[in-house]
Parts: sequence; structure tokens; C-alpha cells
Amino acid sequence: VLHVHWWVPGAIAARLARVDVPTVLTLHGTDVALLEARPRAIALARWALAACDRVETVSVDLADRLERTTGRVADAVNPMPLDPAWLAVPPPPVSFAPVEGPFTVLAAGRMVPEKGFADLVDAVAGMAEPVARLVLVGDGPERERLAARAAHAGVEAVLPGRLSPEALRAAYGSVSLVVQPSHREGLGLVAAEAACAGTPVVATDSGGARDVLGADGLVPVGDVGALRAALASVAADPAAARERSALVAVRVRERLSPAATAARTLDGYRALTAG
Repeated sequence: VLHVHWWVPGAIAARLARVDVPTVLTLHGTDVALLEARPRAIALARWALAACDRVETVSVDLADRLERTTGRVADAVNPMPLDPAWLAVPPPPVSFAPVEGPFTVLAAGRMVPEKGFADLVDAVAGMAEPVARLVLVGDGPERERLAARAAHAGVEAVLPGRLSPEALRAAYGSVSLVVQPSHREGLGLVAAEAACAGTPVVATDSGGARDVLGADGLVPVGDVGALRAALASVAADPAAARERSALVAVRVRERLSPAATAARTLDGYRALTAG
């Protein structure tokens, strides 16, 4: 079995190589987003996909988007696993916020418009009580604009840049809430990681978040008012939010462990080679 990732370049390379073994393709999100943004590439993608005997996506939403753009139906949904470190007991928190300090909201990712960080800044700015502080972890072309936006809105913001995986795990454990405000996500690893850290999570209905958190309680993409209300709900009852997060963590550990992903992958290989 040949297993490749992303239709470009993986499936294209497999088609050009004319391999004579069953080929599996995993799609992760950016490759399908490319087709949505550049429809002229759809014909090339269909040509490449025709060489694949089995196509897997990392979320149900991504499978739906693949079918809408190319007509190809995914054979399975097989999310990538979390690093085993995320599934272990969370490390001691770092000091982004003291235990009895202000309501602190964290978001992490590449600072580009599709991650929705500007929406989060605006949502935090409009909170009546408690006044929240915001931690934006990561880097990217929007970093300076986000810092300026927060300052203009009167939001106390910390932008520590990129953090190591160990530091990010500790950061998740130090805050009141982790938010994934994305406009589009292939899977939604930030939500999964935060839940495993035992921290309440709020996310937009941006695709892969449904697979991680379930359909209930997701915030419409780009709806700043709904996002602000979700933040206020967690602030009003943090204990209930942590209970919900603990239930999510159980599901994440069951579905996103390396062993679970390996089992799904091997099942797919067996299905291809059984005949």
C-alpha cells in the first residue's frame, strides 16, 4: 500500500509515478480550501484523485467539502492523532494569569485572518463583566494589527509569540478559557488540546470543531455577539464549563490517540488488500 498526504503534491506524485499498488490519500484541509479558493484547480485535483483507491479526510466537514468541490466521496474519516504528551496529565500551569486573577482567554494559531482572532478581540472588548484579559499565542502577518486592535479597544492583551509544545500545554492550564474562533478548520486541534489540558473550550462552527466538541454549543462563524455571549457563559459558571470540557477530553482521548488512528488506518489498508 502507498499512503500519501494532500492531493497536491501527494496524489499528483502518485499519479505520475504510475504505482501498481493500492494508493491511500489523506486530505487535511488546506488542500481542499485551495480548491474552494481556486476552482480552476478542480480538474487537476480530480485527475489526481482518480489514481487513489481510498480517500480519507480528517473531519466530516472536510469530507462534505471534498464531495462538493470534486464530486469524490471520501471513503472514511480518519483524524490525525494528538501527540501522546497531550493525552497525559497536564503539566503545572505557567503564570499568564494568577489563580485568583482576571478572567483570561487564550487563543493559539497562526495569525492570519481565517483564524478569527480579530473577532475574538472584538468579543473580549465588548464584555461587560468580568473584564477579560486576552492571550494570543503564535505568530504571523496579522500579529501587529491584532496588537493594535486590542490596544485601540482597551483590551489587555499578551502576545508571547510561538510557544514550545510543553509551554503551550502549560499555558492552556493557566487560563480560564481557550477559544478557537476560526473561520475554517480542517480538524480543530487547538480545541482538542485544550480539552485534554482540562480547560473549558469555546469554538466556532468552523468545520472540524464539530468532530472534537460535538454540534451543541458551537458559535456561528464570524458572529462576534454570539462569541461574546459564549465567553460570558463560561465566566458566569466556570465549574460547569470545566465539567463539559472533561467530557470532551474523554472523547478526544478515545478518538485522537495514536493507537486509535493506527487502528483506523490499518482497517483501511486491510479493506484495500482483502481481495
